[in-house]
Amino acid sequence: MIAYSKLLLAGLCATFLLAAAVNTASANQLSVNEQRHRTVWSALQFNASAGGNVTCAVTLEGSFHSRTIHKLEGTLIGHVNRASIGTCSGGSATAHSETLPWREQYNSFTGTLPSITTVKIGLIGARFRIRNFIEACDAGTTQAEPGFGTIELARGEATGVVASGTIGLRESFLCFFGTGTFAGRGTVKTAGGGTVFLTLIGGSGSRPGRLTPSPIEFGRVAPEELARRTVTITAGISTITINRISVVSGNYFTITDPNRCVGTRLTEETTCTFRVIFEAPGEAERVLSDTVSVETTESTLVDTVRGST
Repeated sequence: MIAYSKLLLAGLCATFLLAAAVNTASANQLSVNEQRHRTVWSALQFNASAGGNVTCAVTLEGSFHSRTIHKLEGTLIGHVNRASIGTCSGGSATAHSETLPWREQYNSFTGTLPSITTVKIGLIGARFRIRNFIEACDAGTTQAEPGFGTIELARGEATGVVASGTIGLRESFLCFFGTGTFAGRGTVKTAGGGTVFLTLIGGSGSRPGRLTPSPIEFGRVAPEELARRTVTITAGISTITINRISVVSGNYFTITDPNRCVGTRLTEETTCTFRVIFEAPGEAERVLSDTVSVETTESTLVDTVRGST
């Protein structure tokens, strides 16, 4: 049962479940809609090479260094900052929290571009203490012997993660003879419990989206009225998720009901609309100009708001 420690460790590698999906064959960067992530396994089963199985509840929390990730094997993309192990059957385990943070590295993907179906992420530097009815062993991942989490993707949405890999055991003489694998599927969420969306960016011909009309023109209005225009966000070649809409400097222009679009996932050529309003009519006539910024998972879309009050 000492082999369980290797299995548990490998399972924890699933923390890397967040990497990316794809939109163009030549793109070389991945984009995630939120940097902080949380992976939960309610029942991660560790299959020993000899003996029975042990199952543990595992939670891993971490953060990517950026919302943009280079799709290059071995690239450091983030860290795991917290690891906790809940109830286990067949044994027990604890995380060596003093060794945190642990490193996350991009490894590979599967699927036919531009439709990637899985992304594989490696976990380096993780350390655990595993106990069973016979022996207690330390287990750890290294650059030469990492653990892995394979992220499942459905049209850019991370739907789960499957653990794989083998992990070395250390400490006592018996521990060096332990081997094993693990099985189980965990959930992939943002730190706040939201859905994780992943896209591919940086390829030639990539078109993240556009705003229309452009520019947004305003004319002179009566004091009792508001100059307002509806703006349409249209997805380009790839799927985008709208993270934020804002007026850059706020020269009397405001955005009405930005939440109508914020958090919306737009697939190819689909749209979402919001309104921009001029809120200070009746003043001396003058020319005003401002900028609307729409931040998406791929880029920032910018449109000019201008006219005479």
